[in-house]
Amino acid sequence: MKLKSLKRALLFGAVAGAGTYAYKKYEELKVFYNEVIVGNSKTLYYNTDFEDDSVAALGAAVKLNFLGVHPDSHSVYLNVFAMGSSVSILVPDECRVILDGNNNFSSVTVSEPENEETEKEFTLYIDYKATAS
Repeated sequence: MKLKSLKRALLFGAVAGAGTYAYKKYEELKVFYNEVIVGNSKTLYYNTDFEDDSVAALGAAVKLNFLGVHPDSHSVYLNVFAMGSSVSILVPDECRVILDGNNNFSSVTVSEPENEETEKEFTLYIDYKATAS
Protein backbone atom coordinates (compact mmCIF):
# COMPACT_ATOMS: atom_id res chain seq x y z
CA MET A 1 0.00 0.00 0.00
CA LYS A 2 2.86 2.36 0.81
CA LEU A 3 4.48 1.70 -2.60
CA LYS A 4 1.22 2.49 -4.39
CA SER A 5 0.96 5.84 -2.60
CA LEU A 6 4.55 6.65 -3.50
CA LYS A 7 3.88 5.88 -7.20
CA ARG A 8 0.82 8.16 -7.17
CA ALA A 9 2.79 10.96 -5.54
CA LEU A 10 5.59 10.63 -8.11
CA LEU A 11 3.09 10.60 -10.99
CA PHE A 12 1.27 13.64 -9.62
CA GLY A 13 4.60 15.47 -9.19
CA ALA A 14 5.63 14.66 -12.76
CA VAL A 15 2.31 15.87 -14.19
CA ALA A 16 2.44 19.06 -12.11
CA GLY A 17 6.05 19.68 -13.19
CA ALA A 18 5.22 19.17 -16.87
CA GLY A 19 2.24 21.51 -16.60
CA THR A 20 4.34 24.17 -14.91
CA TYR A 21 7.04 23.87 -17.59
CA ALA A 22 4.47 24.14 -20.40
CA TYR A 23 2.85 27.22 -18.82
CA LYS A 24 6.20 28.97 -18.34
CA LYS A 25 7.23 28.14 -21.92
CA TYR A 26 3.90 29.49 -23.19
CA GLU A 27 4.35 32.77 -21.31
CA GLU A 28 7.91 33.08 -22.65
CA LEU A 29 6.82 32.43 -26.25
CA LYS A 30 3.99 34.99 -26.10
CA VAL A 31 6.63 37.70 -25.73
CA PHE A 32 8.57 36.77 -28.87
CA TYR A 33 5.95 35.30 -31.26
CA ASN A 34 2.87 36.90 -32.81
CA GLU A 35 0.87 33.66 -32.65
CA VAL A 36 1.28 30.93 -30.00
CA ILE A 37 -0.76 27.75 -30.52
CA VAL A 38 -0.95 25.18 -27.72
CA GLY A 39 -2.36 21.67 -27.86
CA ASN A 40 -4.84 21.90 -30.72
CA SER A 41 -5.13 21.98 -34.48
CA LYS A 42 -5.21 25.29 -36.34
CA THR A 43 -4.83 26.61 -39.89
CA LEU A 44 -3.56 30.14 -40.43
CA TYR A 45 -4.39 31.75 -43.78
CA TYR A 46 -2.19 34.57 -45.02
CA ASN A 47 -3.50 37.09 -47.55
CA THR A 48 -1.89 39.12 -50.30
CA ASP A 49 -0.53 41.88 -48.07
CA PHE A 50 1.56 39.51 -45.96
CA GLU A 51 4.45 40.97 -44.01
CA ASP A 52 6.90 39.19 -41.73
CA ASP A 53 5.38 36.95 -39.05
CA SER A 54 6.30 34.57 -36.25
CA VAL A 55 4.46 31.45 -35.05
CA ALA A 56 5.07 29.10 -32.11
CA ALA A 57 3.44 25.69 -31.66
CA LEU A 58 3.49 23.57 -28.49
CA GLY A 59 1.99 20.10 -28.89
CA ALA A 60 -0.14 21.28 -31.79
CA ALA A 61 -0.86 20.55 -35.44
CA VAL A 62 -0.46 23.80 -37.37
CA LYS A 63 -0.91 24.51 -41.07
CA LEU A 64 0.35 27.81 -42.48
CA ASN A 65 -1.31 28.56 -45.81
CA PHE A 66 0.56 31.04 -48.04
CA LEU A 67 -1.22 30.04 -51.26
CA GLY A 68 -2.90 33.44 -51.69
CA VAL A 69 0.20 35.48 -50.87
CA HIS A 70 1.74 37.83 -53.44
CA PRO A 71 3.66 40.39 -51.38
CA ASP A 72 4.98 43.73 -52.62
CA SER A 73 8.43 42.88 -51.29
CA HIS A 74 10.62 40.26 -52.96
CA SER A 75 11.63 38.85 -49.56
CA VAL A 76 9.41 37.92 -46.61
CA TYR A 77 10.39 36.29 -43.33
CA LEU A 78 8.73 33.73 -41.10
CA ASN A 79 10.04 32.69 -37.68
CA VAL A 80 8.75 29.29 -36.50
CA PHE A 81 9.16 27.55 -33.14
CA ALA A 82 7.81 24.01 -32.81
CA MET A 83 7.99 21.74 -29.77
CA GLY A 84 6.24 18.39 -30.04
CA SER A 85 4.23 19.72 -32.96
CA SER A 86 3.52 19.19 -36.61
CA VAL A 87 3.89 22.32 -38.74
CA SER A 88 3.00 22.29 -42.44
CA ILE A 89 3.63 25.29 -44.66
CA LEU A 90 1.85 25.56 -48.00
CA VAL A 91 3.38 27.98 -50.52
CA PRO A 92 2.48 28.89 -54.10
CA ASP A 93 4.63 27.75 -57.04
CA GLU A 94 5.83 31.34 -57.46
CA CYS A 95 7.57 31.20 -54.06
CA ARG A 96 11.16 30.16 -53.36
CA VAL A 97 11.68 28.78 -49.82
CA ILE A 98 14.94 29.09 -47.92
CA LEU A 99 15.23 27.30 -44.55
CA ASP A 100 17.64 28.13 -41.78
CA GLY A 101 17.44 26.83 -38.23
CA ASN A 102 17.97 24.09 -35.69
CA ASN A 103 16.16 20.82 -35.28
CA ASN A 104 16.53 18.38 -32.39
CA PHE A 105 14.86 14.99 -32.82
CA SER A 106 12.83 16.53 -35.66
CA SER A 107 12.34 16.25 -39.39
CA VAL A 108 12.39 19.41 -41.50
CA THR A 109 11.97 19.12 -45.27
CA VAL A 110 11.01 21.21 -48.28
CA SER A 111 9.04 19.67 -51.14
CA GLU A 112 9.75 21.58 -54.33
CA PRO A 113 7.49 21.19 -57.35
CA GLU A 114 8.90 19.11 -60.17
CA ASN A 115 8.20 21.91 -62.67
CA GLU A 116 10.97 24.47 -62.12
CA GLU A 117 9.92 26.61 -65.10
CA THR A 118 7.70 28.81 -62.93
CA GLU A 119 9.28 32.21 -62.33
CA LYS A 120 9.72 32.94 -58.62
CA GLU A 121 7.97 36.16 -57.55
CA PHE A 122 9.25 36.24 -53.99
CA THR A 123 11.41 34.38 -51.47
CA LEU A 124 10.11 33.14 -48.13
CA TYR A 125 12.92 32.92 -45.57
CA ILE A 126 11.99 30.57 -42.74
CA ASP A 127 14.02 30.69 -39.53
CA TYR A 128 12.99 27.75 -37.36
CA LYS A 129 13.67 25.91 -34.13
CA ALA A 130 12.09 22.47 -34.00
CA THR A 131 12.27 20.07 -31.05
CA ALA A 132 10.63 16.64 -31.22
CA SER A 133 8.45 17.79 -34.10
